[in-house]
Amino acid sequence: MRTTRILMAALAVALAATDARGGDAAPVADGPAVDARIAFEIALFYPVHPPVQPKAALRARLAGAGMPRLVEEPQRTVTVPAIGGHWIAHAGKDYPPPSLEMLKYFGRGLTPEQAAALSQAGEAFVMDFVHPATGRLAALHDAQVLAEQVARDTGGLLWDAETREAFSPDKWHERRVLGWEGDLPDVLEHTTVHFYRDGQTFRCVTLGMGKFGEPDLVIEDMLASDSRGLGEVVNVVAQSLVEGARTDGGGRLALQLLQSRHAGVNRWEGAGLKANAKKSATLMLVQGVHQDGDADNRLVRIAFDRQDGPDEHSRQAALVATLFGSEDSVVHVRHDEKLLAARDAARSKLPALRDAFNRGLAPGEYIDVKAPFATDSGGREWMWVEVRAWKGDRIEGTLQNEPDDVRHLRSGQDVVVSQAELFDYIFHRADGQVEGNATGAIMQEREREGR
Repeated sequence: MRTTRILMAALAVALAATDARGGDAAPVADGPAVDARIAFEIALFYPVHPPVQPKAALRARLAGAGMPRLVEEPQRTVTVPAIGGHWIAHAGKDYPPPSLEMLKYFGRGLTPEQAAALSQAGEAFVMDFVHPATGRLAALHDAQVLAEQVARDTGGLLWDAETREAFSPDKWHERRVLGWEGDLPDVLEHTTVHFYRDGQTFRCVTLGMGKFGEPDLVIEDMLASDSRGLGEVVNVVAQSLVEGARTDGGGRLALQLLQSRHAGVNRWEGAGLKANAKKSATLMLVQGVHQDGDADNRLVRIAFDRQDGPDEHSRQAALVATLFGSEDSVVHVRHDEKLLAARDAARSKLPALRDAFNRGLAPGEYIDVKAPFATDSGGREWMWVEVRAWKGDRIEGTLQNEPDDVRHLRSGQDVVVSQAELFDYIFHRADGQVEGNATGAIMQEREREGR
């Protein structure tokens, strides 16, 4: 399983969200169908005036037989691929380049010098590509090649207006031109996913699916710890739609791993699958609700109503486990002096951790706490809970383990636990570093020693 390219959106482009989950949204019926007219925009920015006029370079590249038509303005109805190109002499005013702060997140393959120059670029050339649904993938591939050629001919830096990413020509070639197998792309290389806090939980939404004539995809009400698994669900759905998968009349979409016509996609779908992965699952596609920062494109929400579970988080966890498999183990531990001392040290840090949570964590950060749950056999089972709200002693969160002896609970289920009863914590930093889990380190050491 390959890590999803998820952008922890600290930028205004993905902020100002409102709660719009729309639990009773209408299912997508018999589709979603491909747009009859597919249009997208690629711009070239010039930190210095180009040595060759971009429109002349574009016209020269289009001179061969079978190339798209160069038009002044693409028409509303098209029967063959066409391109409109226009020069912007005052980009800072009329077509602002991405800021240096944005390029920290959206710059691809740019040196620091290129990024600084791009953020101050004063001129731009904007290419508007349009083509019918027929031959859409071949037309997209040709557009990626053409954009790179004109960029190299004129010394421009590329801007994908649909995914809001800037590229050096070399990185564009790597991400957008290489990797096609015949007329089929790895969709992950042509889209991005914005992931950001939306109330107590998170929202992830794609950008760039409109280039394929497909709707963008959104998952609402997710947990930070589920970003990888649910991000992969987004990848699989996106690739499936581009390859022609469609819902039935009730909005149900059947997913099947390792069935792509793209061998590279099958490789990343198969990497990291657990032994118990079923590699197939059914989910729902329903009408999505746009928020500020979403693409100007149709939006479809991935819903999990077909999965078993008492709430949305447990159903999300169930689909990920069904599709990719899961692992959980039960460790029986004697709470001796050393373990209890580690517990007490962890508890002493909880008030400061609670304060940090309530001040607001950085994008991509989250906290797990280890809490006790009464078992069916009269004991206690310690499991991890991702924190969603923490007020005084009360912690609202989501269960991260599949219980062994608590029949009424499921992994992903919403629970309430007490700070006073916690055994440990893990603070997950945005850079992948973790703090805490001292008791876990002791338990792992004993397990290795066979104690």
